[in-house]
Amino acid sequence: MDYKKDLLKRERSRTSLLLGYALYAIAILWIIIRWRTHGSVTPTDWMFFILMFLNGVSQTIYGLGYPMERLFGKAFIEIDDEAIKIKPRVFDKEIKIDWSGISTITYKPASFILTKKDGTSLTLPLSRLEYSVIQKIKDAIATTAKSKDIPVSMS
Repeated sequence: MDYKKDLLKRERSRTSLLLGYALYAIAILWIIIRWRTHGSVTPTDWMFFILMFLNGVSQTIYGLGYPMERLFGKAFIEIDDEAIKIKPRVFDKEIKIDWSGISTITYKPASFILTKKDGTSLTLPLSRLEYSVIQKIKDAIATTAKSKDIPVSMS
């Protein structure tokens, strides 16, 4: 059973979109009001404009479902017939373990402990994931392990 999950994928947020549009409006109105009331715009006003506008851009991007973390890397879980790959956070190193190197699998709350054939253990952390995602991962690992005759203990 193959399972793939992009951990950075988010739903669209109407609130973030509205906040982003409001920040654009505030930035533009600030410059217009300062120009009309004072006859000129100071460098401080331009800095305020730039900060508000960039904040509006980031809120709009987030509201469209594209997280800013994606600029720095990926976070994912992939389980297929060849290997288990997990990268729980953007700045974490990817963990990859081939099914052929696993002797036993033990599930503890919020983590899997994979015992390799050379006797070492590897812990796959799942504590930052939603309950439904953890259940799908458990099903995918149990199904694939069963097809590969690897003992799985779900305690």
